[in-house]
Amino acid sequence: MASFFTLSIGINEYSSLGKIQNSIDMKNQILKILALFLFMITFTGCSVIGDIFEAGLWVGVIIVVLIIVFVFWIIKKLL
Repeated sequence: MASFFTLSIGINEYSSLGKIQNSIDMKNQILKILALFLFMITFTGCSVIGDIFEAGLWVGVIIVVLIIVFVFWIIKKLL
């Protein structure tokens, strides 16, 4: 089995099939680099969305605190 693997590697290195495989490997590597670059550009936009949600979180906290204060104010007025 090992000799067949060695033989097939030797054939692929010196044949046109080996050149085609190397070309495909290079294209795959370029596609991986482009995908990584695309993800890096895309995820910077996610930080903006994260900031918007963080601001929304604080607005929600302030509203909840105001509602609690209002409820306590109403209870105090009734007693």
